[in-house]
Amino acid sequence: MILNLAIWFAIHTIFRETVPVHSYGLSFDAPLPASADPWALALAAAAVLAIFRFKFGMLWTLAGSCAAELFSSASAFYDDARLKRSSRMPSRKHATRTSRPTGD
Repeated sequence: MILNLAIWFAIHTIFRETVPVHSYGLSFDAPLPASADPWALALAAAAVLAIFRFKFGMLWTLAGSCAAELFSSASAFYDDARLKRSSRMPSRKHATRTSRPTGD
């Protein structure tokens, strides 16, 4: 039962789209390979390497994965904010000066 839940979470985390399959008395969600999220796949591969190859504990691996995701989200947020800010600012080339009305 636990393995079934782990596989379900892995499929729905790494792949953005799944197709329900009902045949031969089985019912499961088959992932669409074209919908794979490269960042989630890389993070999962790094976690597998950390646990099985380098013998890190589960908590250290989870903390590293969380830190990597926070860094990724923060850098994406910073890039979005920077792009929005630069699109709001008028370029110096096209900026026009308005003259002040004189009190004559």
